Amino acid sequence: MSPKELLTDKMIPIELPEICAPRAELLNKFDKASDKQFVYISAPAGCGKTVSTLLWIQKSGRKTIWLGLDVFDNTPAAFYRFFCTALFSVIPQDEDLIQIIRSPAFSASPVEYTIEVLSRFSFGEHSYALVFDDFHLITDEEITKSLLYTLKRLPLSITVLILSRTELPQALSPLDECGRIAFIGASDLAFKSDEIRRYFASYGRFITSEETEEVFSLTEGWAIAVNALVLSGKITADKELKNNPLEKYIKTQIWNKFDEALRHFMMKTSIVDEFSVKLCEQITGNQKSQQILEMLRNGNIFISRWDDEYRYHHLFLDFLREETAKEASINREALYQRAADYYLDAGDYFNALRYYLKSGDSRGIASALYSFLEYNCQSSSEISKIYFINELPADVLEKNPFLYIICAFSSFYLEIQRKCIIILTDAMTGSTISRKNMTCSWKER
Repeated sequence: MSPKELLTDKMIPIELPEICAPRAELLNKFDKASDKQFVYISAPAGCGKTVSTLLWIQKSGRKTIWLGLDVFDNTPAAFYRFFCTALFSVIPQDEDLIQIIRSPAFSASPVEYTIEVLSRFSFGEHSYALVFDDFHLITDEEITKSLLYTLKRLPLSITVLILSRTELPQALSPLDECGRIAFIGASDLAFKSDEIRRYFASYGRFITSEETEEVFSLTEGWAIAVNALVLSGKITADKELKNNPLEKYIKTQIWNKFDEALRHFMMKTSIVDEFSVKLCEQITGNQKSQQILEMLRNGNIFISRWDDEYRYHHLFLDFLREETAKEASINREALYQRAADYYLDAGDYFNALRYYLKSGDSRGIASALYSFLEYNCQSSSEISKIYFINELPADVLEKNPFLYIICAFSSFYLEIQRKCIIILTDAMTGSTISRKNMTCSWKER
């Protein structure tokens, strides 16, 4: 199997803009940080973590191994399978090694099998940049605890960059204690006044020192807000921007200039993470969806297309969802129902289940869950993805009693998987496995 066949959208970073801000000082900071092999880049959304990282990788000439993480990678089996697959997608290996991560046994002992894969992996003579993007979405303690021992098995030719909105997890603090990790924060990523002036100049806009300071005052150097002002064609002295530059800028300079029909269209499509034209038509009821989406894509920096799927920039998606929650005329449950019906008809039972849960349709939940299990009953890795069914409302369970059995099975399976990770991790760290760690009560199951 060729590396290209393993490649997915989550392993492809965003494309750099045609015009990028000259950030020589920041890139030098990345150079110095990379000497420690591990770099933790922590800052709020929109500070430029991703773009800055890509600029440095481009400058350094390293090969990129990119993991775009999401909430569904937050189980040990899903996380480590994604990790190994990303390695294989960039660095070709023998087929028998690839089959390890495809084995059903991998889900039961993902850490152990990942370490086996790394012990047999041939990295060659290249230098690599391994990037964990949106690492703040990984909250499972078994992952963060075991990841430390997994990453230590990587060769020194791999620089590991972890991009997150939160501080370094406690489980990874030993890297800091032994001086093996460097940190880049929001203050490092923020534009300085001279960088703002040079960035505007790269767009052919030669602003004065006073205007430069005005931009800095409005944005506080926040990368995406600086970019928004560059693209706006003017510098506004709107004092409301000081509290939240990007949100206020989006609202005053973009959002409020759209007509009501377009705003409603965008709010409705924001209830899903990504969408095809057909899904968009079903959610919005607008048969001109493709023309609208292309109009937005061609004239707006907040939407992109990959193959036949559209998605909003995650910051703009957050903005849209906040606006949708405040819009009384939009029935979100009905929109979730339409999305769920679409996924069910398309045979995407996992996403059908997700959105039936959001809609509160108990019959739909039961139908999607039954179909999901019918087609995935032999795949432990797929079953582990539906851990959230244990949060089903009581009235849904009462209307569909068979779901009690499925919930009990899911709880038991996930608990056994969790215990296996604890045992393996403790074994690797030389810890004593207590009886408490080896057992769990019926209530827990």
